[in-house]
Amino acid sequence: MNGGTRIVSIGAGEETAEEPLTTATSDEISPVEEQWEDLDEPAPTRTGVAPLLPWVAVVVVGLWSAFFIWANGNAMMTGATPMQWAEWIARWATPVLLVVAIWLLVMRTSSREANRFNDVARALSIESTKLEDRLSTVNRELSLAREFIASQSRDLESLGRVSVERLSKNADRLAGLIQDNGAQIETISNVSSNALENMGKLRNELPVIANSARDVTNQIGNAGRVAQNQLQELVSGFHRLNEFGDASERQVQGLRAQVDAALAAFQAQASKLDEIATARFAALDERSLAFRSELDNHEIATLVAIRSRAQTLSTELTAARTQLADEETQSLAALRHHIETLSDHSASLAEQIRQSENRALDTWKAAVGELETRLQEASAELAVIDAEAQEGVMASQALWNEEFARRRNQSADWHAEHIATTNDHLAKLDAAIAERQNAHTARSREIASHAEAIAAQLAIVGSQIQEVGVQGGAVQNDLNAALDALTAKLTSSRETIADTDQAVASLTDSSVRLLELIRAGAKHSREDLPAAINIAIDHLNNLAGNAQAVHQLMHDANDKGSALSQHVADAQRDGREAMADVERFHASFAAMNADQTTQLAQFRTELAALLQQSEAQAAAREQNLRDVIAQLRDATQTVITEMEHGGTEAASRLAAKIGNDSAEAINRAVKLRAAEAVGQLEQAAAHASGVSREAAVQLRDQLAKVAELTSNLENRVTYARQRAEEQVDNDFARRVALITEALNSNAIDIAKALSNDVTDTAWASYLRGDRGIFTRRAVRLLDTAESRILVDIYENDHDFREHVNRYVHDFEAMLRQLLSTRDGHALSVTLLSSDMGKLYVALAQAIERLRE
Repeated sequence: MNGGTRIVSIGAGEETAEEPLTTATSDEISPVEEQWEDLDEPAPTRTGVAPLLPWVAVVVVGLWSAFFIWANGNAMMTGATPMQWAEWIARWATPVLLVVAIWLLVMRTSSREANRFNDVARALSIESTKLEDRLSTVNRELSLAREFIASQSRDLESLGRVSVERLSKNADRLAGLIQDNGAQIETISNVSSNALENMGKLRNELPVIANSARDVTNQIGNAGRVAQNQLQELVSGFHRLNEFGDASERQVQGLRAQVDAALAAFQAQASKLDEIATARFAALDERSLAFRSELDNHEIATLVAIRSRAQTLSTELTAARTQLADEETQSLAALRHHIETLSDHSASLAEQIRQSENRALDTWKAAVGELETRLQEASAELAVIDAEAQEGVMASQALWNEEFARRRNQSADWHAEHIATTNDHLAKLDAAIAERQNAHTARSREIASHAEAIAAQLAIVGSQIQEVGVQGGAVQNDLNAALDALTAKLTSSRETIADTDQAVASLTDSSVRLLELIRAGAKHSREDLPAAINIAIDHLNNLAGNAQAVHQLMHDANDKGSALSQHVADAQRDGREAMADVERFHASFAAMNADQTTQLAQFRTELAALLQQSEAQAAAREQNLRDVIAQLRDATQTVITEMEHGGTEAASRLAAKIGNDSAEAINRAVKLRAAEAVGQLEQAAAHASGVSREAAVQLRDQLAKVAELTSNLENRVTYARQRAEEQVDNDFARRVALITEALNSNAIDIAKALSNDVTDTAWASYLRGDRGIFTRRAVRLLDTAESRILVDIYENDHDFREHVNRYVHDFEAMLRQLLSTRDGHALSVTLLSSDMGKLYVALAQAIERLRE
């Protein structure tokens, strides 16, 4: 195959066949040397004649030249044509050439030339023997180096696989923690939104109460103005009564009795109205307290849940960080141990193969550069996945912060607007009360001066008082109906809140589905990462195959050891960078949790301040309302006292007018307040439904984005898996092709060792591409009789034993690689049934019998 460098001895029989040839050669050479020595002693004259032969040839040529010139001198002197000169030169050169040929023939047949050729042949034989020994030594050292590199590659492969598994587990753990944190953040957001809704409801009901009290006060003021008009009429009546003073004196006693009765009825109705108002205010106070207690309970439960979840998350993060640190310590220890072992083996290998050729260094550097490029690509893909996960977390955090800021701004705006509105209403109320007090004072003076005009209307006072009682009952019924309607609206509001809770539950289900999608994405990431590491492992296997393919070109193991140490250092540096990235992620995550905790504390503080302000405003409004009612009661008592002193008729008319106006004012105020309360409740329900729709739309958009990211991630994982499978198939085919070529090459040496008769047809078939022809020939030669001969050759011939061991080793390596694949068992059976497999089985059985 390669010019005879693999030809070895063929055993004892063929060695015997070669001995006669060697003996004959030595016999032929020895007599020549002895004859030379014998002739040298008895005939010493030969030694003096031999140096004279060149001079004899020169003398003969000179004599011939002189004779030729003498014979043709006259013709030459007279002049001749060029053709004649050419003819003379040809005639002269023929004898000269004859003399030179005779001299050369004599020199070629001399013993000195024979001795010189013998020395050259002997030197060539010695050099070929040395070259063969050197080549065998180089092949043996390269085989050892190849085995060592293969073992180191397997160690690196196992270490990489363990590291990949640990990184995958840690990545899954981090993904789970991130998902749990997202769910807890969503829960906190829901609780905060519920608390804001409850506070909104409370704020919406407190202005309703204040507006109701203000409307009652306005109605009382209107009643005062109507009373003023009636007092004017009383003044005119008093002028007319002056004309009938004598007649009225007789009826004073009777009228006084009627006035007393009317005042008693008025006081009874006033006490009833006071009791009704007190009961309503008590009910409103109880409802406010119930809302306040419910809000406090919700806030306490929310705080407890947040603290428990934060503590659980902190515990899990601490455990994960501890586990990750332990695994990193173990990985670093194992990596240091492998590095030390690799350094020792590299040093020993450097001492063994220092004299290898220089071209292996370039090949090794190219393979290492390719491996570093692949590792950098895998690191870049990991960085991209990590960046996408961090972008998703930051986007969720930004959305939550924007929503919280918007809610806080809305709360602050509403609070400022509410305070301004309250102050305006209080200022207007104080001004109205002052005006009404002044008006009441002036009207009282006028009532005192015109009390005589009331006498004409005393007859109507009784009927009007009865109508006031009827109207008071109607007002009470209307008020009860309005309260029932308000209760119905509150019930419908509760139903709306229940629907909102159902919508929140559906949103929670959608969030659960989103969580499942994110977990699926994390699962794909777990599959993508091992695929990338498997690609790196395959490239390491390619590196081992390339080292096996260029085993005749390897040299200078010190450079290879340094390059491998640099590569391990780079891998260790990449591991440290990855751990630093993980620590930075933990730090950013902890800072994010701290910010969220600070925002929640600020939110609780604002809620507490808002609650205190609401309580203070409610207390102030209640105190103002009580003061106004007390002032109104004092003014009414003053008016009644003046009426008692001024005239019974004016008091009766005033009482009737106040009763009618009060009933109408209360009726209108209740209806107006009920309508406003219903409108506010409907507006709050519409706002809640709009917010729910916006949240649903945002959640739908986020789900669409997550689905798109998941599809992109699946496509990338599929593409990476296809590339990894193609690379694995290509690397496997290349390694199998190299091993098959080595097996066929070893089969040539084994076939030559079994039979030295190699036909030209076999070589021609081999050169045309039939690489297995010598393998089939070796299988045919291995019958039962040849097995014993094979054992003898294996025991006695060192070169044949090395070829057999190399063939068995290469075939077993290829068989192990086949068994490690998916369909390796079927392929291994096919391989064992082939010619190479049959030759392997025969050689292995022969070696096994030899060992037994």
